[in-house]
Amino acid sequence: MDARDAKVYRSIALGDQCWLRDNLDIGTMIESTQSGSQAHDDGVVEKYCWDNDPAECDGSAGMKRGGFYEWIEVLQGDSGQPIQGICPDGFHLPSGAEWDVLLEQFAGGSNCDGELAAGGPSGFDALTTEYRCTLTGGFRPAAMSADYRAYFWTSDTTTSGEAWLWEIGEGSAQTFDFDTSLGLSVRCIGDAAS
Repeated sequence: MDARDAKVYRSIALGDQCWLRDNLDIGTMIESTQSGSQAHDDGVVEKYCWDNDPAECDGSAGMKRGGFYEWIEVLQGDSGQPIQGICPDGFHLPSGAEWDVLLEQFAGGSNCDGELAAGGPSGFDALTTEYRCTLTGGFRPAAMSADYRAYFWTSDTTTSGEAWLWEIGEGSAQTFDFDTSLGLSVRCIGDAAS
């Protein structure tokens, strides 16, 4: 249970890692009415909900997508590694290396989408929740394909100020960097035991 808002998240141990099995859903919804960034760096966690409908975040409309977050909202002023950001206590935003460890457990990372998908044998339950597009301000199923995909932030950035993300979809899982004003899902990973 997240002490900040009493929401309950499922978790699962996969190898030596503990992952939340649900997309994070914390914060106040802001409407996506235009392209580019609409979040404010003011200490208040802001999220987008699919089609600007809060029922799409919390699951009362069907799929429990969770929130879509811009990079600045994910960090909440955190720097260094690991970044707790908007993750609940005991969890943090996974680095690219932590995602790599997860994906390598399933088909060497190359065809792990079926393993990680909702209802798949891993128990990770990656819902194809799509994303909030910064170019249009609308919501899209996939960046460059016709199928539905899931997009997750990592804690890693580039020297050009973009951030790395993971895309998981039909037949593929890949990582690439993109503009930090995208609205993507967040999956948190447990802190290492000390």
